[in-house]
Parts: sequence; structure tokens; C-alpha cells
Amino acid sequence: MRDALVLGNLAYGNFKYTEAVHFYSGAQEIDPAAALAANIPIRLVRSHYHGIKSGEFTLDELATSAEAILQTENSEPHQVLEIADRLVRAARYVDDPSYASPYLVKALELTADESEPDIIERRSNLVPLYALIVEGDAAKAMETRKQLLPVDWENDPKQLNRMAWWCFENRVNLAKAEEFARKAVQKSQDETKKANCLDTLAEILNARGNAAAALETMEQAIALDPKNDYYQKQLEKFKKAETKES
Repeated sequence: MRDALVLGNLAYGNFKYTEAVHFYSGAQEIDPAAALAANIPIRLVRSHYHGIKSGEFTLDELATSAEAILQTENSEPHQVLEIADRLVRAARYVDDPSYASPYLVKALELTADESEPDIIERRSNLVPLYALIVEGDAAKAMETRKQLLPVDWENDPKQLNRMAWWCFENRVNLAKAEEFARKAVQKSQDETKKANCLDTLAEILNARGNAAAALETMEQAIALDPKNDYYQKQLEKFKKAETKES
């Protein structure tokens, strides 16, 4: 079992998620109890999750590995919350947010009486997503998300950027998201951090159908942080988007 675990960890660390699942699954077959003690079930969830973006796994395969944990009698609260968070992200990636609904419901139900500060914080971060995905109330989701921010968040470029990105990721009030991002850019003093805020703004502008403005904004980010390879990839993405628009 130990050899399979080591090989699984090695494959996972090298982004070879199909191999990781193969070895982790083998470890479970060899010694289920030891595999459980080594947290292999949640390692399988993580491998399936990352494998979705690389095209190695489907959302249903991720759900199957998640259910293997959720159906046990003593699911660990932190794992239940992690599963909900990963299902939300994966479902968003394949443009099917509602797929995550039952996992959000179960996560909030199973952790309702938890008193550990870390669990409470992680649970709180899921509450806005519950309002958005389960209840279908975008306005409530946004207000609930704001409540998690520090009191003076509207004067903090980091918090403004975080709020703008949350809105972008979840496609909640993109007009307001653009406003938050522009304020973050305006208030950022550090050039690298300003570039990061400009990247957020560019994504929002593109999502709102203005690829030309997104491209121009990304060029500003690169001027501030020219060694950032990710920004170069973003620039190419927005160039392609602008070509499609024109």
C-alpha cells in the first residue's frame, strides 16, 4: 500500500492525474483501512478535480470520488467543505454551476454545529455560493459576500480586487465588478499589485463583451509587470477575443 501511495503522490506532484488516480485506487484495494488513514479518498477527489481542467476526467467522475467520502458515517468537516468548494469550481469550469447544489447543501448541513474557527471561516465562504447556486439569489449572494470583507474594504485595493474577482468568477453583477476593479486599480500604489488588478479588470471587460478594452487594459498590466509570463498569455487570449468580435 505504501508503494502505491508514494507513486500516487509522485504522479500528482508531476500533474499526472490519471496515474495518480490509478495508484491511489490501487492503494485502496490493497488496504482500505490504511488508505483511509492516509487520506487517500480526499487525494482521489483532488486528482479528479485537477484532471477535469486537463481533460482527463469528467465532472461525474469527480462526483463519484466525492460521494465515497460523503457517504461514510464520520465525514471530516474540513473534507466536506473542501469537496463542496471543489465541486463548485469544477462545475463552474464546465459551465454547469447547478451541478454543485447538492454538495453545497450537504456541506452546510453537516457543518452547521461546528465551532472550530477554521471550519467556521471556510463554511462562511460557501454561504454566498449557497445563496447564488442553491437559492438562485444573486443579490443576496453579493451582499453575503460583502459581509465577509473587512469593515473598510472599499478603501483597500486588495479587498476590492478580491470582490471584483469573486463577481467575475460567479458572473454576478459584472457592472459592479468592473467598478470594484477600477477602484482597486486606482488605489493600488505598488506596480505589481496594480498590474494584478488590471488583469482582473481586463477579464471583466472581456466578459462584458469589450475585448478591445480588455486588450488595452492587459497591455497596461504588462507595462507595469513585463516579466510576468501569465500576462503575456492573457494578452494573446484577448487578442483572439478581439478578432472574434471584429
